[in-house]
Amino acid sequence: MTQQIHRQRVRVQAIGKLKLLPASTLAAICAAREATASYNGMVLTIAVAYGGREEIADAVQALLYEEMRKGATLADAIEQITPAAINRHLYMAGSPDPILSSGQVERFDCPASCYGRAYIANSISRMSIGRPSGR
Repeated sequence: MTQQIHRQRVRVQAIGKLKLLPASTLAAICAAREATASYNGMVLTIAVAYGGREEIADAVQALLYEEMRKGATLADAIEQITPAAINRHLYMAGSPDPILSSGQVERFDCPASCYGRAYIANSISRMSIGRPSGR
């Protein structure tokens, strides 16, 4: 699987509350992200320690902090809360709508998933992503 990731130039990214993960898991995700950062093929987004409601709350907080830094009053900041403004602060802002890959699609509440596609696999194989072999 690792060779396929590199051969197909799949960029790996992760969303969610990554700081909640064990250090070894976070290190593996960071290594995969760094090893594939320059790839321009598909994007594999790993949602870990993730909740759609938390993502929306984080996006609204980021928007309000942005408005606060501009010196906006609370009333002015509230006026800036729109779907488009929230969308700019989502974890995957600027990314295409996701393709969901899980047997738990019915419980996946990613805000962008309402426009995405779902791929449901019958099994999941273990995957290790790091540097391509031969380096």
